[in-house]
Amino acid sequence: MRLFLHCMVFFLALPVHQGAYAQLSRGGEPIAVGTQKSSFQWINLDDARVDELLLEDQADAIRGMKNTRIAREIPVSLNPERDGTWEWMHDGTRIWRLGIRGTGARALGIVFNRYFLEEGARLFLYDPMMRKVLGAYTGENNKSTAILPVSYLPGEELVIQLEVPFELLDYGELQAGTVRYAYQPVFEDKSLYDGYFGRADSCNIDINCPAGNDWQLLKRSVVRMVNAELCTGVLVNNTNKDGKPYIYTAAHCVFDLSTGEYQPTVFYFNYESPSCNGPDGNDQFSIAGATLVATGDTSENPRDADSLDFALLEL
Repeated sequence: MRLFLHCMVFFLALPVHQGAYAQLSRGGEPIAVGTQKSSFQWINLDDARVDELLLEDQADAIRGMKNTRIAREIPVSLNPERDGTWEWMHDGTRIWRLGIRGTGARALGIVFNRYFLEEGARLFLYDPMMRKVLGAYTGENNKSTAILPVSYLPGEELVIQLEVPFELLDYGELQAGTVRYAYQPVFEDKSLYDGYFGRADSCNIDINCPAGNDWQLLKRSVVRMVNAELCTGVLVNNTNKDGKPYIYTAAHCVFDLSTGEYQPTVFYFNYESPSCNGPDGNDQFSIAGATLVATGDTSENPRDADSLDFALLEL
């Protein structure tokens, strides 16, 4: 899923102003409260039925359908009011932790279906060894939809940690509504070629190969999209030319084909191999969530070959 120079280039793609690039998280490190897993509650996910998913993927491949699914979405309802474990630090800071375990998962991701944090509260997600930390997510991540999708952490375990300072009586609202159980690789060994290397057609060339020299400006319009699928989209301008952050992509990239429901998505910018046939791309520049502006009828009949498989989103 690296940025490739494709056989056909979408001619409406326009560059985005540098100011549109934004970090999904606010940085910082979670407060250390010990690493003993037994010191806080863990939730074990139900069987993700990976064999069933792989058989479905095989059937799609036989029918000639390009499969981009990487995860099963498992509905949950987890919040600090009734789940997890609260601890108090010496300075009065309240810390809530909840562990989630999906045995056999390549990675785990979370969609918060109720997210509204008051100023001062901080949210982190990390693996138990803290090799990768996502966050801090704060009130600056609040959205009118109150939905926040968070990308994947490698491995079969993750920890959610909410930090509430002493002077803050109410942290706001927080509830995890979906766990994404990845049964395919998502972000794995970045020092080597990713799992998709060598599977592209001969006309799919890394953007930083010599053939991509004429496309160095246009490449900035391409984004990687991650939900329960791996996809790409492209920034497009409008007739007002005001830089409104529209993304054009396929409908099957943002709709769950089994339920027809819209999937909250994380968008990655600057995701490209730094050299021709080089290692995988950087996943540090991301924006979460978008509003669906228009789509074809794919969501109603995803297996219909005549359906209009497009979606226009606004970041």
